[in-house]
Amino acid sequence: MEVHAKRKRLQSPDEALAASTPHSTQQPPEVDISKRARLSTEESVTQQVTIHCVTCSGTRKYHESHPSRSYYRDTPAMIASDHQARALHGKDRLRDVDNYLGECLGFSVAIFIDYDCEAYHDNIKDAFIRIPVPSVPEDIGIDMKPYFRVLQHDGPRAIATSERLKLSENLEEALHTLQDQNAEIMDEWYFDEDLDHPYPKLDQLKHVFVGPRAQALEPQQQKDLKVLSDYITERLALDYGELEQLSDAGLVSRKHWLMLFRPDDTVVTMFESQYRAFSVKSCFLLSPNTIEMDCWSWEYDGNFFQKHATMHIKWPSSSDQVKIKDLSVYPIRYAEDGVESSLRARGNTFWSCRRQRYVNYQTPLLGLGSQLVRSQP
Repeated sequence: MEVHAKRKRLQSPDEALAASTPHSTQQPPEVDISKRARLSTEESVTQQVTIHCVTCSGTRKYHESHPSRSYYRDTPAMIASDHQARALHGKDRLRDVDNYLGECLGFSVAIFIDYDCEAYHDNIKDAFIRIPVPSVPEDIGIDMKPYFRVLQHDGPRAIATSERLKLSENLEEALHTLQDQNAEIMDEWYFDEDLDHPYPKLDQLKHVFVGPRAQALEPQQQKDLKVLSDYITERLALDYGELEQLSDAGLVSRKHWLMLFRPDDTVVTMFESQYRAFSVKSCFLLSPNTIEMDCWSWEYDGNFFQKHATMHIKWPSSSDQVKIKDLSVYPIRYAEDGVESSLRARGNTFWSCRRQRYVNYQTPLLGLGSQLVRSQP
């Protein structure tokens, strides 16, 4: 665990629960949105644009000639008569994404959805039917085998593996303005680092995008912010429903486990056989099996300060579902009865040291039974 200390003003005693006791998605193509002429409010058309991207490593058998990334305007799927050596594809290919977005006048949000060509082929491999192979030399026939295994029926639509947003220049400007106006709740937020599904910070702040302060922005910026807020709400509704259904049973799936951790949540972990609490600042997926969490807790070195930590949480099983409490770190709302009240009592005792109260502790090096803890109020 990497630990970084940073001092910050003392906050309310309720935050004592977080006190100390004995933390890969490929980017969509860069788009020069600024080259679009800015339209007047009357001419602009607010919309969201979805771009589907098929990725392939090209290292698997029969995939060597596939492009590493290809873009489509529709959800990719193999169709009847496709052979086994063909890459996963859509029907409406985009040859130039930059140019396509440049022609989408007034777009607010571009949604890039990724699909894995090799995983898709693994899922449908039994659906390919062998057809007669013409008489050819044996060495040539081996290379031609996949071309004579074809689909008799259309394959299923591909399942997305990841999703990322690209914001218009106008929307980015609106977010910067809102951030300046709402520094108390949007401080230290870099929204360009929160554009990967499931968008934890965007989800937390979406009410600000349509709140009173947003009404002072330009009309087009207000529309862009509403498009973003509506998309986040609608996109995550199903995910939250699935998460809630599992969490009610004390379970979580690998698909949704990042959504367990919300900014400002209190999480717990075991340290030297005792529970320890932290407050979450942000978290994101390093890989499907690893979450990186930036968090903090109160520490004391003669003065109270917030000590920041980065924790890496590993998915603990080969199964796609586990008990929430099997995670090395999890939200305190899923802890056993009594854990929160115990931590809160211990945190309040720690917090009360600001008033120069005696604290009993053991210190083998000094041999003292107690020490008057002095701190700045």
